[in-house]
Amino acid sequence: MDNEFNLLLVAGGLIIGLLFGALTQRSRYCMAAVVSNLVLIGDRRQLHAWLVTILIAVSGVYFLESGGVVAIDQSAYRQASISVVGGLLGGLIFGIGAIFAGGCIGRILTLTGEGNLGALLALLTLAFGATASYVGFIEPTRLWLDRSLSFEATSGDAAVSSLLQLPLWLPATLVVGLIATYLYRKRGYGNSPQLLFAGATVGLLVVAGWLVTGHIATDEFNDTAPRSLGFAGPVASSTLLLGIGSQPASLFGICMVSGTVLGSFLSAVINKSFRLTPPDPASIARILAGGFMMGVGAICAGGCNIGQGVSGLSTLSFESMIAVAAIFSGMFIGVKWLQFAEQHGALWKLPQFLQLRQQESDNQQLV
Repeated sequence: MDNEFNLLLVAGGLIIGLLFGALTQRSRYCMAAVVSNLVLIGDRRQLHAWLVTILIAVSGVYFLESGGVVAIDQSAYRQASISVVGGLLGGLIFGIGAIFAGGCIGRILTLTGEGNLGALLALLTLAFGATASYVGFIEPTRLWLDRSLSFEATSGDAAVSSLLQLPLWLPATLVVGLIATYLYRKRGYGNSPQLLFAGATVGLLVVAGWLVTGHIATDEFNDTAPRSLGFAGPVASSTLLLGIGSQPASLFGICMVSGTVLGSFLSAVINKSFRLTPPDPASIARILAGGFMMGVGAICAGGCNIGQGVSGLSTLSFESMIAVAAIFSGMFIGVKWLQFAEQHGALWKLPQFLQLRQQESDNQQLV
């Protein structure tokens, strides 16, 4: 049974990764683009695609859980211990890093598959930062932060419904209803059918991930918590596997990461867009720093923009909501920081950046 169990996880992770990589390579679906496009040019198409993802993922996971198909309450996102500091600080660091690196983790993996050497550099430092936070020299600080401000859910479940003592269907219906209403009101905005399709497909892949790990690939001899799409932990596990032969914590996740890069590569070859593209020498320091920040932030936050931002949100986990708010806030700060750098040539001068932001805020108040 153990060999069959592993084979199912390998096949499931690889297929989902292949589909995700090919899809994002063709559509340019990216959560970092949600913020950058909205802030820089007022473009909401990426935002609408992400909202479609959440709508489908939340709906699908609700039916899986309410129907008893998958024990969603056993997932890491719904554990009783809720780390507020880890979610907030890690999310902010990750969000800023994603903008510096040029995209979210899914986008970095996709660009690597296309032959973008700048993305490969970001992926390497991301892997280093994630591994250092997971089991390396940053781990003690991460654990201290987790303990510094965390609380135990008395219900034993970090779902919003459990914390507020509401029936499971009520928060799910509210979230789905609000998103559906917003998207309906914005239906004439000039949305991209390709992006909306990508968003819907990613939502289905999230549901498929829960189904594979929590139902299809389970048996009575393996008591493994269900999981779905997420890249930070699997990237760290892949690094440990390649470096020291450590037994991976998630065979499904490692195969999904590999499948994403392979899917992007195959898609780029088929549509003749694969080419080795070196990074701009002036951007190398920023890319390396951004990748490292993404790795550290994702592990501290308990997941990346896909892990917490899609899979975690699909479970309506309170901690995931904290992390996602912090990630988007970090991305906003990152975009504004790069705007400041372009205007003043001072990417690393944080005091001047903060001073400028304060001056702009004061001016707005005077007006």
